[in-house]
Amino acid sequence: MVEPWKNYLKVRNIETGKEKEAKFPKDYGVSERDEFYRTITKNDWAGSNGIDSVLIAYDGLLGCKGNWTELCLRAVLHGGDNDSTGCIAGSWFGAVYGFAGVSENNYIVSNFLIRDKVFVFYALFLKVIILRNRFIY
Repeated sequence: MVEPWKNYLKVRNIETGKEKEAKFPKDYGVSERDEFYRTITKNDWAGSNGIDSVLIAYDGLLGCKGNWTELCLRAVLHGGDNDSTGCIAGSWFGAVYGFAGVSENNYIVSNFLIRDKVFVFYALFLKVIILRNRFIY
């Protein structure tokens, strides 16, 4: 797993850790990204295994420069296993930038009545488990 990371860091010209930002090709649209993502995968479905899903997510995070829409374009909307890469990249984006630039419809439940019912059901479920002295592993 170390070699793919070393190769990626070298491609992006950030292998020493002293560089200010990663280098991306001038033309790095959808087809160029998909082509690059296929070069880092071990199979035909980019993002479908541990190492390349993380590399694609990281590539999206580095390239988005704090822009949520750009992150989605780079890490989610590609021709591979995009739900995996999107989850990873979205988590990292939240850790680095919080909700900055993220549309509220991506994280706020608009129907609070439904949300409250889910919480009530979950609380009752836990109560039943505790009363019956059963544990979920």
